[in-house]
Amino acid sequence: MTAGLAAVLLATAGGCSHPLADLGPLPPRHSGPPLPTEAVVREMTASLEAAGFTVARDSQDMIQFECTEWLTGRLTGPAPHTPGADAGAVDTALRKGEAEARGRGWQDGIGLDPAIAVLSLGKGNWRASASTLQDPRSGSTLVRVNLMCDDARTKKPSGSPHPGPSSTHPGPSPAEPGDEPDPDL
Repeated sequence: MTAGLAAVLLATAGGCSHPLADLGPLPPRHSGPPLPTEAVVREMTASLEAAGFTVARDSQDMIQFECTEWLTGRLTGPAPHTPGADAGAVDTALRKGEAEARGRGWQDGIGLDPAIAVLSLGKGNWRASASTLQDPRSGSTLVRVNLMCDDARTKKPSGSPHPGPSSTHPGPSPAEPGDEPDPDL
């Protein structure tokens, strides 16, 4: 009985499985021409500024992916006296920024874990996810927006196998007095 049942199960399982066929590349997630990077950055910056944030755009030297931008927003106004005390005001302003972005054509993006991002929007070939973090220096709550297009990929390395220090990464600081190496070692 068990051998017969095993044969029936094996035949049924084998008869229902088909090898996966390569159907080619997936269709794009958007229709229409790709949106220019500068236009997307301008729109998201304007949406955050309208909500009361001062926005800074990260240097491309700091970003490891093509077709990716990072924006950091700091709520304008008096600094809080207690670290993290402005979190509620930042969340309220971020929701206002979301409404501004929706007014510019941004729609619900992919669902993200709330522990990763508090907001996800999409427009054309771009996705925006926002999260909040605490500035270790001032204690104020910041908004970090990651803008990434559908074609984002790791940047190709530069022609030099070992790039020298750049202006944004000046290298180690000069030795302090008394930090000279010990010649006896």
